[in-house]
Amino acid sequence: PFNMATAMDISGDAPESGAETVLVVGEPLRKRELFGGAAEISVPARFVDVSSIRPIPDHVEMFVDQSTDQSVLVEILEQRDDVPDVDMARFHFQVLAENNEASKPGDPALQQLSVWNAPLLPLPAAAADDGDSAVSSSSAPAAAGGGALLPLQTERYMAAGQVPPGMQLCAGTQSIAKFREGEQARNLVRVLVAVLRFRSVETDIVVSLNDPLVLSAHSSSARAVDPVAVAHKGDSFALFNRIVATFYLENFGLFG
Repeated sequence: PFNMATAMDISGDAPESGAETVLVVGEPLRKRELFGGAAEISVPARFVDVSSIRPIPDHVEMFVDQSTDQSVLVEILEQRDDVPDVDMARFHFQVLAENNEASKPGDPALQQLSVWNAPLLPLPAAAADDGDSAVSSSSAPAAAGGGALLPLQTERYMAAGQVPPGMQLCAGTQSIAKFREGEQARNLVRVLVAVLRFRSVETDIVVSLNDPLVLSAHSSSARAVDPVAVAHKGDSFALFNRIVATFYLENFGLFG
C-alpha cells in the first residue's frame, strides 16, 4: 500500500478542463477517470490529480487539495483470504497506519476507530451482528455527523451483468508526520477508509480520505494550508460518503 506520509506536496494547479461535474447536494464533485479509464470516481474540483504532475505507483490514484491538506487515495489490492469481510475495513485502516508510521502499538490515536457497513450491498449477515467491529449502517454515519450513506452504483453493476462489491467503511484518527519530519511534526489526522471487495476477481479497492484535524506548528503542512479554506472545508464524513458512492469499476479486465 501507498505511504501517504512520504507523498510529495503539489501546487494548487487548476483542475483539468473538460472533466464532468457531478451535481449533488453539498460541494460539487467532478468525475475523474482511474487506472486508464477502467474505473471512475468523483472528487471535489479543488483536488488535484497527482498522477498528472509526477509518477505514482500503477496500482494507486491520488488526489490532493493543498489548501486544506486533505487527500483522497484509491488503491487496487489483492484480496486477503485471511481477512474476512467483517474485518476488512479495520484491517486496511491498520495497514495504512503502519505504512504511515502513524503510531506505536497501544497509542490512543489508533483506538478511536468505528466501523460500519454500507446498505444495499452483499455483505455477510454476521457483519451486522458483530458489535465489536460493526454497527448499523443507519446509526454510524449519523453519529459521525455525516448523514445517511449513499448507495453505490448497484444498478449499474447489475445492468452490466456484474455483481456489486461488498463494502465496509471505518473511521479513526492517526498521528502522522509528513515526509518523516519528526515526532514534533506529527499531525492528528482523521482517516476514513472504505473497502470495496470484488469477490469475482479477488480484489479489494481501498478508498481513503485523510483529513487533518490538528496541524503541528513544526509540520510543513501548517505553513502550506490556507486557513480560510480549512475553516470552510466542511464535514469530512459527509464528503467521504459521497465520494465513495461515485466509485464505479467499468472494466473488470483490469485484473487480468
